[in-house]
Amino acid sequence: MRPLVLTLLVYAAAACSGGAGGPGTKPVVLQPPPSGGTPVSDPKAIADLDLGERRIEVAGSDCAAACSGLSTMTKARIKLCSPRTSACQDAEQREGDARKKVAAFCEACP
Repeated sequence: MRPLVLTLLVYAAAACSGGAGGPGTKPVVLQPPPSGGTPVSDPKAIADLDLGERRIEVAGSDCAAACSGLSTMTKARIKLCSPRTSACQDAEQREGDARKKVAAFCEACP
């Protein structure tokens, strides 16, 4: 029943957006995690984790930009760790390293 609901939601979202993918594109169907297993990691959250790291790398001494990157990483870590996915430990480590890097040249992020 659950895969059917997810499939219907994906098709409904595509219909409401006018099929934003264009002709010939296939809708993305989200699969529920295997029963008893670790939930599948959200690819967007992993991409956001990478994006946040890049923002921090290019921020230089711009604390606002570095804090923005750190915020992006924190939101991604929350998505990957609630519920705990296979990428959670890596996300926690990367966010912790980024937090130390930003703290080295910025007082504090809001």
